[in-house]
Amino acid sequence: MEVSHVVRPDLPWRKSTTTECGRTGGNRPLMTRDELIAKVKLEGIQRAALSVCMTCLETARRWADWRRDPVQAMARETYHGSHGADPRLKNELLALAALVEAHRDEFDEMLTGLAGTISLDAARRARRR
Repeated sequence: MEVSHVVRPDLPWRKSTTTECGRTGGNRPLMTRDELIAKVKLEGIQRAALSVCMTCLETARRWADWRRDPVQAMARETYHGSHGADPRLKNELLALAALVEAHRDEFDEMLTGLAGTISLDAARRARRR
């Protein structure tokens, strides 16, 4: 039985072309992180590990995706410093900075709106206390 690999999650501005272990998709069986989570939930970690690339499995467990934690997703991108980072990252960050500069008012309004949103987790924790 050939093991499945987990597709690396996308950054909002980038389409991923590799798996969590760094391979390109190719002709190998692929699954998403959501499919991996469902598989582990159904089979347990040890049984799932029999049919999933161990590097993909451990990497997916170690690093959060953008939806769960954007800061950790970016930390992954810079984990090995600028020498180990995806070469596209520098240009992507420069492009994002240029977009912010060109649309400063919209950016500031977005930040104000995000700062004003209530964290449901924080509200639940406060209510429990």
